[in-house]
Amino acid sequence: MVWLVVTISGVASITRATSVVQQRAEMQMHADVIALAAANYGDTAARDFAASLHVEVMAMIRTTNTVTVRVKAKQQSASATAFQPM
Repeated sequence: MVWLVVTISGVASITRATSVVQQRAEMQMHADVIALAAANYGDTAARDFAASLHVEVMAMIRTTNTVTVRVKAKQQSASATAFQPM
């Protein structure tokens, strides 16, 4: 009986960890595509795209060659940098 409890507990822990990793990966993917949208189509288009993904843009910083965005949703955050086309 003890082995059953240990097995169920282990499966529940693995399932929870997998879910957290999946949510983090999804948030990073959103940051990546929003950074690319900002680099290629401009800030307004990137913010509109973020809204369609239900993600809030916390910061958008442009330098000469790059744009960096920081996004947040569901207590998760991520940042990404994209090169701007010349």
